[in-house]
Amino acid sequence: MQKLEDFFLPGSFRRVVSVVKVLAGYDSEKKSYSKPSLAIKLGYHLQKTCSIVEDNAVKQGDESLAESARSFLSLYQKKWTRYISSGALKTLRKPKEGVEKAPFAQDVKCLNSYMEQYHAEAEKKLKDTLSAENYAALAKVILARTIFFNRRRAREISLIPLTAFASRKKSNVHSGTETHLSDLERTMCKFFTRIEIRGSCGRLIPVLLKSSFVSALELLVKVRETCGVPSRNSYLFARPKSLSSYKPSDCITRYAKECGAKDPELLASAKFRQHYGTMLQVMNLDDHEADQILGPNSRLRALRQDGGMLLGDVEMNSNERQPRRGEQTASWDQVEYPSARFGSAQAWGATTDDVTVSRRSGKSGKKGSQKFGKSKWDEAEVLAVERHLMPLIKGHKVPQKSDCIRCLEAEPEALRNRSWKGIKDYVRNRITALKRQSGTYHRSYKQ
Repeated sequence: MQKLEDFFLPGSFRRVVSVVKVLAGYDSEKKSYSKPSLAIKLGYHLQKTCSIVEDNAVKQGDESLAESARSFLSLYQKKWTRYISSGALKTLRKPKEGVEKAPFAQDVKCLNSYMEQYHAEAEKKLKDTLSAENYAALAKVILARTIFFNRRRAREISLIPLTAFASRKKSNVHSGTETHLSDLERTMCKFFTRIEIRGSCGRLIPVLLKSSFVSALELLVKVRETCGVPSRNSYLFARPKSLSSYKPSDCITRYAKECGAKDPELLASAKFRQHYGTMLQVMNLDDHEADQILGPNSRLRALRQDGGMLLGDVEMNSNERQPRRGEQTASWDQVEYPSARFGSAQAWGATTDDVTVSRRSGKSGKKGSQKFGKSKWDEAEVLAVERHLMPLIKGHKVPQKSDCIRCLEAEPEALRNRSWKGIKDYVRNRITALKRQSGTYHRSYKQ
């Protein structure tokens, strides 16, 4: 199997099935998958790619390859559910056994301390000797520390453009991001430099940087071309001799293994970063910053000092505790702070996109649906969309994601409360209304 087309021959079907099972961690004894969602996603991608191979073969006049692709697709439709999908879905629906593990605070402290020390040494080495190796060492550790300090999606951080860092800000004006920030984030914006980037739904989200991060990044930007980063590489965390950025999961896994933690796998997991990244945010604050941002709080100070505690073992107050799988404890996301109480969906920098995800998993409940429900479009928002997407509306063409993002970028003030998906839905509704007025909606529906 030397090229892509070789996968979509009827004789390769069984081999493709075997490879998917290996990638998705299939256990033949338990008849379950360690990565069931991956098995399902690979199936969708194989089906789509096979259709592309068939279309290309038809365009090139290669009827033999086109027929092979059709035969492969026929086998997929008949047998994929039995071989892959049914088992993967059973695994997904099966309740997880055992008690969910939580990292020890000592492990988190080890990771944070190790990255701080590694950061200082890497920055010194790069200043002393400009080389691709020293550049890479500093870039990777700053990428990891920035991810932990912000609790954003790791890939969003790694893909920050160089231009965004050049236009970084430090003020109390949020230029369209204020409606998506928690009270804590608004407070932190007063103390730290921030980069504003587009999130997965097209909204502007802030990435906060401590002064030590900024100085390291300024050094990386200054020496990047000397250390072999191509001038065409547009990423802040750029790789030498490449047009791509560093892979965040590789960086985090490395430091989790090297820091001496008892359970490095928990530290490296994305689930840990989502639910327990709060502690790393707190640990990255010095005492002065912690007092100004969080206020005096003996419980937080106690946990910063006690490395033997579990991250879930911090009480909200003496009279109130939150349940956690069989015992009465509270998570870091539920600790009560002087200025406000941040619920699990909004805690420590969760965006409205995070709340949507939490609501689907049943964690944010009514609070999320009430606060971030659909809102009526005002005149300024409608005019902003019409200025850029009216030709598509008149042509009864639903915009692509790229069209919606360009509209958001062109109208940051008017559309600051809207996501690209919201714009797409609005245009679709407008098109549906126009079709109903002209009578074409019902005709096309019947067809």
